[in-house]
Amino acid sequence: VEAGLDAPGEKRGPAVRVPVTITNGGTEPVDLGGSNVSLTYGGDERIPAISVTDTETFIWPVVLQPGEKATAVFFFAVPADAPGDVRVIVDLLASEPDVVFVGSRP
Repeated sequence: VEAGLDAPGEKRGPAVRVPVTITNGGTEPVDLGGSNVSLTYGGDERIPAISVTDTETFIWPVVLQPGEKATAVFFFAVPADAPGDVRVIVDLLASEPDVVFVGSRP
């Protein structure tokens, strides 16, 4: 996709759109205030992608109640001709391991 608001320090250009849905299957609210999603590209080189803002960007609520689910949409600047796979790293809670998704660039 093309993403970025063409604001100072952020140019519009090729990007990867990453929607991430989480579900709170527990019995207590989950604080998502410190959560983070990042993306690397270039296979094993793991080049960090820069997060860009778009009109379709959407973040999770700060707190996710038991039984609720929420979807956030992130955009990362990735060159259109970037070789190798991409890795999406989801860090929800410091007390839990990160979740990593690996696959080819869409």
